[in-house]
Amino acid sequence: MLPPQKILVVDDEPVTVELFERVLVKRGYQVQKAYNGLECIEKVRSFKPDLILLDIIMPEMDGIATCERLKEDPASANIPVIFITARTGKKQRLQGLALGAVDYITKPLDMAETVARVRTQLGLQQMHRENLALQLRMQDVRREAVIGAVTQGIAHNLNNLLGVVVGYVELLQAHPEDPERVKRMAGTIGKATQRIVQIVKQLNAMAEQGPIAHASTNIHSLLQEACETFTQEASMPTEFIIEEDIPASVQVLTHPETVKQSLNQLFANAWESYTEETKGPRKIWVRTRTLSSEENPPNGIGIEIRDAGVGIPAEIKDAIFEPFVSSKAHVGRGLGLTLVKHGLRHHHGDVSVEPYAKGGTIATVRLPLERDASQKN
Repeated sequence: MLPPQKILVVDDEPVTVELFERVLVKRGYQVQKAYNGLECIEKVRSFKPDLILLDIIMPEMDGIATCERLKEDPASANIPVIFITARTGKKQRLQGLALGAVDYITKPLDMAETVARVRTQLGLQQMHRENLALQLRMQDVRREAVIGAVTQGIAHNLNNLLGVVVGYVELLQAHPEDPERVKRMAGTIGKATQRIVQIVKQLNAMAEQGPIAHASTNIHSLLQEACETFTQEASMPTEFIIEEDIPASVQVLTHPETVKQSLNQLFANAWESYTEETKGPRKIWVRTRTLSSEENPPNGIGIEIRDAGVGIPAEIKDAIFEPFVSSKAHVGRGLGLTLVKHGLRHHHGDVSVEPYAKGGTIATVRLPLERDASQKN
């Protein structure tokens, strides 16, 4: 059986408070009383009500100031407030609704209407909580699905890589007399071992993604740093062609290192999409833009990374973010795009990869603006 829902009644008139208590208790609600704004704030901390009935006109601290204090505190900001007001208090009602109150009831009290409004708001509050619980469960399911897919992919790829190692060790044992052959087979074993090590490192990176503090980050500076880091550390002859369609001052609220690592992986994918016959530096086009209201997150920031390489084979297009899926013909390519999507979603962002109409591939990193991300935390 569910515990009774809790209502805090706040009014400086004892008769009104007693009336509310008698009617609401009769209908199965648990009721606490407060007679001024300061007492209300104290009771909220200890009682943790599901709903507050708050009189507007009170001495010392009126209902408007009390509501403002409640909405400033994260612990009480989401508790619905219904104002109790005189019929003539239109200005106060509008002011209260602007502060975040969900409804109001007028004096003299119509208790049938009052109970109906209370029941409606408590129902909405319960739906809100269930929705939050469902979102958390969906996050768990998504995380479990990723873990399951990763586990399956690990078993398959490690078996393949270990098969390469074991097979070539047996060949070495069978033909130890040919130095050139030994050298070639030892090189293949070394590459397979390096891929095993890389898979383990990528798994560690995914496992370590716990709660991380976000920082207000300039998107222009972040992009410049990512391009410079890739050029310097990757030792790959690359030509970045950058087009910025947003002001240089735009800020996003994210974990900068995660975004830079994600961009680095997407740059590497773009670079590797070119064939060995490509002459000169490989071109990577980078464009920043404002996301439309239909995109997710709406009106956020998009970073497009485009190449003129071989594109995405049709057979893997819909599975591009699954672990170990790759257009490259190597065993055990790893978790690159899986980690990119996992990391960006962990910080309220996302990524998509699509074939580009004129050839090649375009990846879009989507990040919320600073104010939008802060509302999700």
